[in-house]
Amino acid sequence: MANYHVRFNITIPLTDEQKEYAIETYKKVKNREKVPLPEDFPKELSEFMDDWHFTLNSSEHAFFISDNSQINTSIYPVGHFIRHLIKTFHLPPVLLQYSIFHHNSPDKEEIIYLEITEKVVQPRSSDEWLIKMGSNANIK
Repeated sequence: MANYHVRFNITIPLTDEQKEYAIETYKKVKNREKVPLPEDFPKELSEFMDDWHFTLNSSEHAFFISDNSQINTSIYPVGHFIRHLIKTFHLPPVLLQYSIFHHNSPDKEEIIYLEITEKVVQPRSSDEWLIKMGSNANIK
């Protein structure tokens, strides 16, 4: 068993239709023991369904995903959920900043970044992300 827990918060700008889709997809996974998943459920999400410990909140102007639980959890389930939204709605890439707290030293916070694009979910340093995004920008 892992000896850490993860905390993160991210806001993703989504339209009302996109928010509804995200919430319905989330609910299908959370309720899958009561109601089986439909046959057309995205296969790319099924690998991480057992570790969906994150929560969703939606308001008129924003869509929030967070996990501040004290359980041993992985950042990859939320990364793949966000990747699915990016792919489905052709959203721009995001950099998710998260903190890892080790149980044997709970005051020590380790900050890590997760790059999420249509193609990848991978750890990145903030410098790598800025260089990558700068190389894609048309700076005059």
